Amino acid sequence: MITYLNEKDNEEFIYAGYLEPVVNQTETLYAYPRLLGNDYGMKTVTVKATKERFTDDYSDRSIVDYAEEMANDFIIEYFNSNQVEEFAVNYSKWLYEHELNGRHRINVVKNYSIKNMIYGKIKEYYNSDDYVGFYSFAFDSDKTNIIPVSHIGYEVPDEYTIGEYFDKYSK
Repeated sequence: MITYLNEKDNEEFIYAGYLEPVVNQTETLYAYPRLLGNDYGMKTVTVKATKERFTDDYSDRSIVDYAEEMANDFIIEYFNSNQVEEFAVNYSKWLYEHELNGRHRINVVKNYSIKNMIYGKIKEYYNSDDYVGFYSFAFDSDKTNIIPVSHIGYEVPDEYTIGEYFDKYSK
């Protein structure tokens, strides 16, 4: 079953559990993608055996997964401290337009392939020579201001209005 997942999605999955087939119970495997980690069970994939094939729920990804993928792809193309903030501004616009909220942190590393990172061991990167720093931002509770924090070598104000922040890199 784990081979089925690895081959179907062309990525490595880590075994997380198994239920044997018994009366009223389908043979079931639990696993999670190595690159994403288990995330306290939130990234767990379920594979079930049917008479002729396996089925899984890995394609049932949340908006968070799509947002993370979009962010990762976009930021890989950039990769210097000034462009991280530009990315953050554009990403915050996307979040705002889609009515998503929360604190968002962009960790910046150099000379390191994201494909080699293991979610459960992310703390190791914070102490490595490859770790540059981070840029984070959050909307205030009224979504009228943005609070940025930069730890990648340049100062940012404590707070911007939404308009000021969104206009920083307007073309």
